[in-house]
Amino acid sequence: MITELIKEPLRLRNMWSHATDSAIVLDSAVSVIGMVKTKKGRTGHGTGVLIAPRVVVTAYHVDDALYKRAIIKHGIDEVISIEDTMRFPDIDVSVIYLEKPLPGPYAQICDRNARVDESVIYPNVRLRRRRPYEETIAQAKEKRRPDFFNRGRAKGSDWEHWKGWRGRDVIKFTALSRGGNSGSAIFERSTNKIVSIVSTGGRTLIPHFRESSYGPRTEDLREAVDQALEIFEQRYGAEALALTK
Repeated sequence: MITELIKEPLRLRNMWSHATDSAIVLDSAVSVIGMVKTKKGRTGHGTGVLIAPRVVVTAYHVDDALYKRAIIKHGIDEVISIEDTMRFPDIDVSVIYLEKPLPGPYAQICDRNARVDESVIYPNVRLRRRRPYEETIAQAKEKRRPDFFNRGRAKGSDWEHWKGWRGRDVIKFTALSRGGNSGSAIFERSTNKIVSIVSTGGRTLIPHFRESSYGPRTEDLREAVDQALEIFEQRYGAEALALTK
């Protein structure tokens, strides 16, 4: 089912609405590309997720590390600039308002926290590292990795392994994450709704090498996104955030 949907042109799918079928996991993903602030001339990138035509959610550490930022959606030729950003560093989340709308489908955030041992999945759209800026953009537009997805299970709150988040609990997932996966939405497989975003991999936190990911709790993510959307609506009007039915 997923393979068949991936092969279809984007225009054949539900482009201007929220969706919860399996294709949403890959088709709501975007690449966040820019130049690394601390390393002159080096291109950096992460992943984000479309939740509305002009709204992308990604990791704060991805957004904060880059300048000359742009959003790329696979199959769309245009490079989309960023007009506004709301940042929530305490939970490693940034909510981005785009200069122009992008076609969907658009992902939804789950209305509850991830359950222990719940099956999760996230898109693996990370790009090749340390490539020139224009080459990185072209890769994001045209190419996809053969391993589309990373899968795993939620393992519940795990504050002990990340005490730097100002006392916030984080969710541990058994899904592998590597450079470029940061900011990717983690979806609950039973509903295809977002339960977290990838913030970091476990091997950077735990001495005894484990393949795992950490991200904010669903309730913290939802609260941050709701706050950002409220501010964007005040600044740009409700029509800028509305989905076409």
